[in-house]
Amino acid sequence: MAADFQYIVAPKGEVLFREDDEGDCAYIIESGLVQISVERGGKFVSVATLGRGEIVGEMAIIAAGRRSATAIALEDCKLQRIEAEQFKSRLGTMDPVMRMVIEVILSRFRTTLKRIEDAPPELRKIALAPQPHTAQAMKNLRLESEITIAVKNEQFVPYYQPIVDLQTGKLAGFEALTRWVHPERGVISPDDFIPIAEQSNLITQITTLCLKNVCADMHELRKACLHNVEHVDPVFVGINVTPRDLDRTSFLADLKTMLVEHGLSTDMLKLELTESSVMTNLERAGAVLRKLRQLGFGVAIDDFGTGYSSMSYLTHLPISTLKIDRCFVELMEDSSRNRKIVLTILRLADELNIPVVAEGVSTRSAEALLADHACAYGQGYLYSEPVPLEAAVEMAREWPNVPGQTEQKTAATLAAIARATG
Repeated sequence: MAADFQYIVAPKGEVLFREDDEGDCAYIIESGLVQISVERGGKFVSVATLGRGEIVGEMAIIAAGRRSATAIALEDCKLQRIEAEQFKSRLGTMDPVMRMVIEVILSRFRTTLKRIEDAPPELRKIALAPQPHTAQAMKNLRLESEITIAVKNEQFVPYYQPIVDLQTGKLAGFEALTRWVHPERGVISPDDFIPIAEQSNLITQITTLCLKNVCADMHELRKACLHNVEHVDPVFVGINVTPRDLDRTSFLADLKTMLVEHGLSTDMLKLELTESSVMTNLERAGAVLRKLRQLGFGVAIDDFGTGYSSMSYLTHLPISTLKIDRCFVELMEDSSRNRKIVLTILRLADELNIPVVAEGVSTRSAEALLADHACAYGQGYLYSEPVPLEAAVEMAREWPNVPGQTEQKTAATLAAIARATG
């Protein structure tokens, strides 16, 4: 079979798999016909002909067994390959009731196949009309295949957005935001790949790659800061992690290994988790976060205020920072309701002695309002969009200590971006 990262081409007559083979993948048929047959008495008996939008070979993967039939291309076929791991990662997170339903359906389907082995040939075609979501499923699988290759080729890199001390105007740190630098399509927004990556174990591979890159980048960032100590604090870098990352038994050990390899201390990294992700498994998250804090890592709750009722866990989890979601900050000047929410969070955090980062700061007046209400840090397009390492280093070298004069900060940032991006 000829293949590229998107699909496999199987010419007419090619065997996709044989009965009793190990089941290592399945296929979605994009075009062409595939015959499903079983061997009986030394002869092959056709039991089904499958066409566009149908899946071939999924039963062996779901049941963790061998192939129950042979699949042959009746004509030239274009197939989307689904790896066994892609199935297993989804089945592993599936509701047990739905898993049982799928297994029952497959069991009945096998029974049906056995019954039609002796049926006349004209009755052996199973006509499964393509579902409306088939096209989206194919698109998602293509993207997942591309993401797999992108991880291997290390196309995921951190872009850095500055975090500013609102009381002094100093550069306090950066948030490392993952970007996919595609060789043909350029920089791809995380909104376009994170949802797919989170449905599989690919998100943990992306996180690991970005953590490695951030650790490698820290030397250049801190070196730049040493050239500008009057205007820049010893910077930290925040990076997003997910529940899947925390569930990996080797996560903490891998993280410590990266720091040792690059000669970094734990206080240089701040791990950010969304409020909703923490609440999905509060007990598990709490245990891991406590270990992280004991090791000296900062722990930030991102998108605060958008998830569950937040007050119940603030006193139980070892949180070092809260990040107010941009949806509140961006609208607080035009909406009294949003402004009250922001100010309430700031008062609560102040009572609990938890520093706050306000995301989505885009105007000088918003910056002033936040600073007046004891918000520790600001982050947003007022200071800079997320930029590659070279621009972040230049930004740290030239950051001006002029509190309130955000036009100068922005001008220096834009100049740094222009030089770094050519």
